[in-house]
Amino acid sequence: MTDQNQSRRKNSFLTASALFIVALYFTRDGIFRPLWFDEALMIMNFMALPGPVEIYHNYVIPNNHIIYTILLKFWSQLYQPVIAFDVYLRLFSLVITLAAFGVMFFRWKKQSGILATALVCACFAFSLPFGIYSVAVRGYMLSFLLVVMALEFARQWISGPNWKNGAAYFIVSLLAVGTIPSNIIALGAVVLCFAEFPLKNRKFLARFIFLAIIPLMALALFYLPISRGVAKVMALKEGWHDGVAAMTALYLSWAVSFLPVIAAVIFVVPLILKRKSSRRKALITVLVLLLPAPFFLILSPAPFPRVFFAVWPVWMYLLCRGLGHLFALTRLNKHKPLLLLIVLTGAVFACGTAQQEIKEYLSTKYVGQQALDDFFCPYYMKESFNPFDAVKSLQVQGATEQPAKIYISFNADPYSIIFYGKMLGIPQDVWLFDNPRGKVLSLDNNCRRAILAGSGDESAFSGRFKGKNLEPVSAGTGFQRIYSISSDDNAKP
Repeated sequence: MTDQNQSRRKNSFLTASALFIVALYFTRDGIFRPLWFDEALMIMNFMALPGPVEIYHNYVIPNNHIIYTILLKFWSQLYQPVIAFDVYLRLFSLVITLAAFGVMFFRWKKQSGILATALVCACFAFSLPFGIYSVAVRGYMLSFLLVVMALEFARQWISGPNWKNGAAYFIVSLLAVGTIPSNIIALGAVVLCFAEFPLKNRKFLARFIFLAIIPLMALALFYLPISRGVAKVMALKEGWHDGVAAMTALYLSWAVSFLPVIAAVIFVVPLILKRKSSRRKALITVLVLLLPAPFFLILSPAPFPRVFFAVWPVWMYLLCRGLGHLFALTRLNKHKPLLLLIVLTGAVFACGTAQQEIKEYLSTKYVGQQALDDFFCPYYMKESFNPFDAVKSLQVQGATEQPAKIYISFNADPYSIIFYGKMLGIPQDVWLFDNPRGKVLSLDNNCRRAILAGSGDESAFSGRFKGKNLEPVSAGTGFQRIYSISSDDNAKP
């Protein structure tokens, strides 16, 4: 091995180590974050099922990310009580996140170079969505990893097809759509990345058609046996009622996360557009970037922005290629890229730090009351969200002893309360809350406590349950506030 190769391997190892350290640093708080509604619901309703077959056939709501749920089931069976169970579950997503970083860095650096790949990956590690999804007990980071792998197998298939690459591409496509069916859109972005126009080469055309058909075949193969459940899930029509706001949230979060790299790549665009072949690739890039837009504008309600988180690795791949061109140009012009690297590294750090400072502003300004914040600062990322402490407080007060009942409003995230109540040995029939099986119609005298999410919930409670009065027990500024319930004897029936 030459000294030059040894130096490259050393630089590659050191850069990868630095990226892993940065990624771990930004998961330091999230790994101990309490489970929220979707996570707790998936664990209690789907992961708790007897086995993979039952999980697969119980696709009744989108919360069941089937492949992820099955893998998490296997992971949970290895649990040893040396750490908290919820922390242990988050470690599974952390392993997936580190695997995604490894694949991105060690594969993409071969096409775009170490510097470009490291900067794009660093932007992702600094981003607000990374803090949300890197340790989420949901299938989003698994989707991210599978799309990264699909990109690699698709690239190898296009450049030199063999049955191993084709089979691997099919398997990761099957796993991706089996995790979340909307990942078919991310796989469509993968296919677009390798499109060439006009399609004159017959051999390439055959390879490209295979690339395009495989994800569709995978989707049909996975969901046709449970098509009735899929139809019911689609009939739920969950999402945002403002498609423009949902689209803004997606693209703004992307722009804020990768602002330094996007700004740098823009400088390369005029040079790329000088060549005809490059103009075609630029057009394809624009199509890939705009791929989610029609779904927001056509579908009603519009999809949740998080549906398109799986497209992010494809966009990151394109950014790597663009930034790689920029570093190559600096070398061709005999300007060492050291200055460019220093400027971009500083910008990535500054932008990442600034995001943390303005995340609540971004959440309030661009999400507001539309729906759950998927990318900036959702309620479960705030310090005020602590369902374990809320349940522990109720237990200390003796409020959880049967035949006591405790009402939880839907806005106060009932499933997180129920999950931590289960961890503390509280029977599930203590809790009263609205669920698909039916709404709470009335509160009897055994219901002496309520958990609500602030003043708006107080008004809704009073309007819904006439003759019941609320008195704060441990309201404060917490998200899940505890109230005592008393009956108003003078209230009209």
